[in-house]
Amino acid sequence: MKRLRLFLDDERPTPAGWIRAFWPAEVIAWLETGTVQAVSLDHDLGDDARGTGYDVICWIEEAVARRGSRCWRGFKRFMSFADLPPKTCGTG
Repeated sequence: MKRLRLFLDDERPTPAGWIRAFWPAEVIAWLETGTVQAVSLDHDLGDDARGTGYDVICWIEEAVARRGSRCWRGFKRFMSFADLPPKTCGTG
């Protein structure tokens, strides 16, 4: 089975070898398939009513709590990117 890498972002170009998603619901649908090995999540997607990268994190946390780690076999990497200046991240 081919393991997928998902890239959730509304502005940055999709890296080679990654599948592009624009909304959290798309990422969650892929995660449900059990074929995802890595995700890259942007937080601010331009329409908070449709969700953010943080919503995917919350979904993952709930899925692991309800289903246990067996639903994440093969998952190797998680990356997150945010459009926040350093001073808002506690460094300035």
